[in-house]
Amino acid sequence: MITTTRDMLVPAYLGKFSCLGPACPDTCCYGWSVAVEHDSYRRLKNLPDPELKPLIAQALKRGQGKSGSADFGFLAVGGADGRCPLLSGEGLCQLHARCGEVVLPNICATYPRITIEAAGHYVQTASPSCPEVARLLVEDAGAVQLTIEQRTVRPRMVSSKTGGEPNENVRVLYLGVLGSQDIPLWQRLGLLLLIAESVDAARVAPVAEGVARETEIQRVLDEWQYLLASGDAMQAVALWRRDDDLHLQLMAALSRLRTRWALTRQRYCELVGEAAAGWDSGVSAESALADADLDAVLGRVLYNHALGHYMPLAPESSLFANTVLLCTQYLSLRFWWAGLALARDRALNAPEQAELLANYYREVIHSPTYLTECVRVLGEVGFAKAEHWLRVLPA
Repeated sequence: MITTTRDMLVPAYLGKFSCLGPACPDTCCYGWSVAVEHDSYRRLKNLPDPELKPLIAQALKRGQGKSGSADFGFLAVGGADGRCPLLSGEGLCQLHARCGEVVLPNICATYPRITIEAAGHYVQTASPSCPEVARLLVEDAGAVQLTIEQRTVRPRMVSSKTGGEPNENVRVLYLGVLGSQDIPLWQRLGLLLLIAESVDAARVAPVAEGVARETEIQRVLDEWQYLLASGDAMQAVALWRRDDDLHLQLMAALSRLRTRWALTRQRYCELVGEAAAGWDSGVSAESALADADLDAVLGRVLYNHALGHYMPLAPESSLFANTVLLCTQYLSLRFWWAGLALARDRALNAPEQAELLANYYREVIHSPTYLTECVRVLGEVGFAKAEHWLRVLPA
């Protein structure tokens, strides 16, 4: 199996991460149809191990992909228990145990790590859909401090991003604001909405003859750098107040989403059902929403997500649309977190916080349209412009 070793920008928690194996409360591949690239498909088909052969025959299926493709085959993870046939009774991969990581398909060998490359620079993060990653993000205040490390990765599992210097400058400013510890998380998100809106406008507005588009985008970025450095941007942020009527509409929309979306994870269904009951209890939510852990943890989680998913430059083409996806994660998680606290009549402890995060992001991975559906539902109650979001983000 071909691998490459590169200097990569990584968050601190990644150096502490290791698979929990049978002690993990979840199974990586539970409920998935795991894509198997052509090379791994052939290798597994020809594996001589007599004990694994019948298990591979049961699990490995031909997919829709053409010769050489990443989805040439797939592992049929399912059945009554949603387990991969290659798992042992202890929940460990027998293929890995008997043959080593080298024979694993790319996804099995890589998850929960995410690696991106842009302009020759590499970034590696991990998904909080993994319970251990979620735990590290919850418990370690320095989890997303960045460092440079040499890391090995399979080249086919590197997501290469295109874009020149202006795009990189947008991302640097975006991550700088999102990662700031000097202002509350809701204010950071509000600023990012405004920045994204102005940069998007500069990307499509007419430019004077002889002026490059990149120059106009950089001018907007320079203006925001000045506003942030001078404190003028923060003076405007201080005036934002939450619109309680609109906030109630938001909470009602999030609650309705629970009944309108076919959630795939049983445990996530149970958690959001309990949280919805907490909100319906009539108990004042102010203390639950004011939980000091809530924004501190979510700040690390959202920064990790933006870093690993190349936000605000992906997945949507609009910077504003990608920032809305991030705000939707924030408001959704804040809603379920506070609802669970209301239902349990106490603040969530660290394991409970990690359980919510892992199940939420597992749902997001299982159902790629889940977040966009959340945005659509929120759009039904008027969340279409930056000004609308700025009226509900304040804590």
